[in-house]
Amino acid sequence: MDAMLTLLSALAAVVAILALSYWFTKNVVGRSNLGAFSARQGVNLQVIETLPLGREHRIVALRAGERYFLLGVTESEVTTITELTAEEVENWKREPQEGSTSFKQAFLASLERKR
Repeated sequence: MDAMLTLLSALAAVVAILALSYWFTKNVVGRSNLGAFSARQGVNLQVIETLPLGREHRIVALRAGERYFLLGVTESEVTTITELTAEEVENWKREPQEGSTSFKQAFLASLERKR
């Protein structure tokens, strides 16, 4: 009988730990900036567009207040490539017109020319 009680209490402890882990992951981590790239947007800081360049490399267009930046992001470093004008950002947000290239196409073409 003691063995059964020990087994049931151990099972209850494991279930409680799993339930607390689920709650913590969903409610605490999901609402904070504990992740490397949180999906939440701030009032003064917003990711406009992200272009993955590989497994650990990406280009990020970012709005910080009234300023816009193009950033190179790797696993261990964030580098400012350039500061953008509001007009450049608005041109990217619009639907591409016939014959025009998207940001992704223009950026990849620029990379190819530099190689």
